[in-house]
Amino acid sequence: MEKRQQAYESIQHQTGVSEMRLGAEVALELDISMCDNIEKLAIEGTRLILLEPSYYRFHNLMVQDIYHLERNFGLKLVLAHIHRYVRLYSKDQLAQLMALNVVFQINADAFANKKECKFAKEILESGREFIFGSDCHNM
Repeated sequence: MEKRQQAYESIQHQTGVSEMRLGAEVALELDISMCDNIEKLAIEGTRLILLEPSYYRFHNLMVQDIYHLERNFGLKLVLAHIHRYVRLYSKDQLAQLMALNVVFQINADAFANKKECKFAKEILESGREFIFGSDCHNM
């Protein structure tokens, strides 16, 4: 949180943006729902928290942690770049994520890959809540 604040202070007068809200992309690690003060990583002024599922392994316990974060902290969860997981998770594992009461974040680059594009379109057409992003780093 301190590093985030320092980074913000170093750029706040250089961006030309009239309003910024601090937040974090939080790695969805096992037992994250046991972390004290996790709600402080929510997007400033909201109850939205951006979670990034594991690229390495799907865990059924990860789904339980998502439920606990929502219930115990009153957070609304956003799963980051969900389209990327079509290459990493099985259909059953993706179905477990799709069954969650979360917001899905889709990056613009999802539409450059045929399999990811198909999955992203399914989300958009489903009526589910979603957020578009760019996932730009080190600009």
